Amino acid sequence: MVLTFGKATDSYNDVQYLNEKYKDVELRKDTFMKNVVKMLEFDRKSLYKLTGKLFTIDYLWNYFISVFDSRPTSFYTERLIMAPIGMMSGPLSGTPGYITMSRIGLSLAREIGHYFDPVGIQNDMKLTPAAKATYDAMVDHMKQDLLLKANQKTVKNQKVSFTVYPNLSANERIADNTGMRLIEHGLDSLRAENILPWISTTLSREQIFYISIAQDYCRITNLVDYMLALLETESLPPSLKVENIVTNSEKFAEIFHCPKGSEMNNNPMKIQFPNLVKHENSGEL
Repeated sequence: MVLTFGKATDSYNDVQYLNEKYKDVELRKDTFMKNVVKMLEFDRKSLYKLTGKLFTIDYLWNYFISVFDSRPTSFYTERLIMAPIGMMSGPLSGTPGYITMSRIGLSLAREIGHYFDPVGIQNDMKLTPAAKATYDAMVDHMKQDLLLKANQKTVKNQKVSFTVYPNLSANERIADNTGMRLIEHGLDSLRAENILPWISTTLSREQIFYISIAQDYCRITNLVDYMLALLETESLPPSLKVENIVTNSEKFAEIFHCPKGSEMNNNPMKIQFPNLVKHENSGEL
């Protein structure tokens, strides 16, 4: 698997290409729409110019991800993750590592986690028989998740009950939990980081890390949008996404001292991707 932030062969490093693309652009506020149309026209023409040529991944990815995007994108068959420059817009330089890790770090870890969901794992991912059995059991349990059979939830001060087909969001939940498991291995390194001056000193760095993750998912929503996200999309509503992550994290329960059976520690089987050890000779996990 390769993580890249751009290559020397990418089109935006080709001076001749850029000069041709932007030669008709006039940087004035009243020419914005004209410039947009020009750029779209140029991109479509450049695509058809490639007829008869090998369409390589170095050129193809530009049509699926923009430098302004804030989330990474995977190309499974190439075992490649593209991280756009836009995801580096925050946090600012100098921010403690536990904040950077909770935002940029988790975003990358989640994308790696998608290589272990039921779709991504089919792309030449080799597991030992024992690891495969554990993985299959995890996926089966995830598809019966009681989180999606809630008797009662509160949304905008309204009580709602629902039963959701768990296969719809299984890939996203597995990626979330796998990403969290990957990044939790680095929590011990956060203890030397400075505490931000405006945050309560009663909170540890690890606790701030989890709070920052939850805040990153905060969205203004209403009951209609909540139910549409729940019933029609792969990604759960923000509150359920956070609940899925923390109730499947042993580290979270340990750091916040959540007793077993409490609201944030009510899942006896933590559905995070298991610790896998690489076998040096076989190349398998």
